Amino acid sequence: MDKKGKNNQRLTTLKENIMGYDLHGYLVNTKTKEVLVQGNMNILKNLNNRSYSADFDAIESTSKSKIEDYPEISEQYTNCYVGRYPKDSYDTIAHLLNKENLIRRPIQSGDESNYCAYLYKGSEKLFDDKENELLNFEATSPEVSGDNERCFSLYRRRKEAISGNWYTLNDFISALPHFTEEFAKANTRLTELRLLRNSKDWFDMSEKAQNGLIEELSYVEDDYDTARHRLNSIKYITWLMQFFKDDICTVTTDEEGNRKYHFGYNDDYDIELFVEVC
Repeated sequence: MDKKGKNNQRLTTLKENIMGYDLHGYLVNTKTKEVLVQGNMNILKNLNNRSYSADFDAIESTSKSKIEDYPEISEQYTNCYVGRYPKDSYDTIAHLLNKENLIRRPIQSGDESNYCAYLYKGSEKLFDDKENELLNFEATSPEVSGDNERCFSLYRRRKEAISGNWYTLNDFISALPHFTEEFAKANTRLTELRLLRNSKDWFDMSEKAQNGLIEELSYVEDDYDTARHRLNSIKYITWLMQFFKDDICTVTTDEEGNRKYHFGYNDDYDIELFVEVC
């Protein structure tokens, strides 16, 4: 990569740190359709081939899994604010949206007797069909809408769009040689430049050549750090998935109270990873 490209890469990294996005991972057992564990997967961000994505350099997914087979992943919702309404309009609104679809929303602060909110948990289609009618009841006057004793807030539960990719353990294992070679090349080049920087040839260089070498050395050190982190990341995720496949243990108790231990190496586990972009 040339110097301009490296500067652009650094700027992109800076923007990502400011704006931010996260990778969230779900390790699943495809045989039981069970989510075994989930957590932050930002350690894989340095493998991204583009920002805000779960696509990774040199890693091709061979998974056949479908997100709809895992409700714990796919059935995620956000409570979205709709508006403020006079309390005397509640019965009409409840009838409009079907009363059983409205639940009292817990209030974290304030007196519930003076302030309340409701969460709509019905179908999105029904709410969309009635949304225009709800505008007729909205408290638009600042004095009324700000009066907690006379108004209530309405929220709707909306299903989140989940964006991400599935990966098998072999997908990461197959890509390991690529990142190993990437690190080896970066290490070789860094070693060469450091040897030159400390050789007698350094003293025979012009000041311009020395400055050029120092600048190149800085970029190569960045390349080395990047390659090292990328190699460590793929080694880590490979180890993690291998651990759940081979070493994880669950305990069950039979009718007589005897405890039985079940380890992954008895082929009870077929591990895959779903990486979600948040």
